[in-house]
Amino acid sequence: MAGGAGIRAGPAPGRKGSAMRKTIIHGVAVLVGGALIGLGGPSGTPAWAQDHITTSLPAVQECLCAERAVSLLTERVRVAKRRYNEAQRRSDALSRQVDEARGRVNTDSRDEIEAFRGLLARRDAAAQAFRDESQRYASVVARFNAVAADNNAACTGRLFDQEEVESVKSTLVCPRP
Repeated sequence: MAGGAGIRAGPAPGRKGSAMRKTIIHGVAVLVGGALIGLGGPSGTPAWAQDHITTSLPAVQECLCAERAVSLLTERVRVAKRRYNEAQRRSDALSRQVDEARGRVNTDSRDEIEAFRGLLARRDAAAQAFRDESQRYASVVARFNAVAADNNAACTGRLFDQEEVESVKSTLVCPRP
């Protein structure tokens, strides 16, 4: 997921090692009956992880909504980038046409002068459209960056009770990003 780590259940933040190794260690701890790190509640979650699992409904909702906002804004950034690139290509193409036509215009021909003025007007309009699109793109990127930073600050590295996450997802209502 772009910009955020997503809602996850798993080992406590700061633990080192591969995901497979953590799974194996967790499995060994469960099989040994908790002798190594102790078992917590009925879910079999290690005691060290229980202290780090977020079960707060508002926190789960906040992070799910933040994750959704990052996802939606990621798509908006892609669309804005595509529009930006298209506007830039149009502007660049018309600028090249002006450069190529400038030396060929017959200054004694009123029709050629008018055609060249029309080309200049189209180039200027395309350049303005590109500037406008650049501002829109910058605005979308800034919004995405702010939402992604908020998501990362509030949610990255946190563990969530998976049952709580699933129950919240079914009725989740989030504000527009």
